[in-house]
Amino acid sequence: MLQPRPHASKHRRRRGLTAAPHVTSHPRQSVPSDKQLRIFDPRTKPRASQSTQAHENSRDSRLAWMGTWEHLVSTGFNQMREREVKLWDTRFFSSALASLTLDTSLGCLVPLLDPDSGLLVLAGKGERQLYCYEVVPQQPALSPVTQCVLESVLRGAALVPRQALAVMSCEVLRVLQLSDTAIVPIGYHVPRKAVEFHEDLFPDT
Repeated sequence: MLQPRPHASKHRRRRGLTAAPHVTSHPRQSVPSDKQLRIFDPRTKPRASQSTQAHENSRDSRLAWMGTWEHLVSTGFNQMREREVKLWDTRFFSSALASLTLDTSLGCLVPLLDPDSGLLVLAGKGERQLYCYEVVPQQPALSPVTQCVLESVLRGAALVPRQALAVMSCEVLRVLQLSDTAIVPIGYHVPRKAVEFHEDLFPDT
């Protein structure tokens, strides 16, 4: 089981920081208020190339690609206003491959997905908990891994690139939590001997 550990260092919040999306050749996706999940390929045509109903409730939704064009993950709400996560294959887009119902909290969950390990962290603004799942499109499955209780309220979150992980400590994932006063690194470690490099945890991608 993964063990989330807050890092000792905290970085003061800096105001005025901005971010821009990285331009790639991947198709774009969107979920507007009509509940339709649409995929756009700007290289071919301006209209959506595919569409399907994402979540039954028209409240906020979020999307994340799995590093390939075929699979993506969406978060949203069902008709009972419960938060849910769905795994999609764009080649068979009429229905989700797998889905998971969570709780009835109000905030939309932001999916932070590491396509190399298949680990998915769900972060909710204003909450004190992170949810970690393993995404396996081949089965297909969304399997719970662990939950992390935060010391302070979460205002935002992001994944650290895999090149920055402490691989000799068996750290397979690190999340940066933005709180009201600091940026808190939270590492996810596999409980193994921490002075060796374990190739199975870090396969070539």
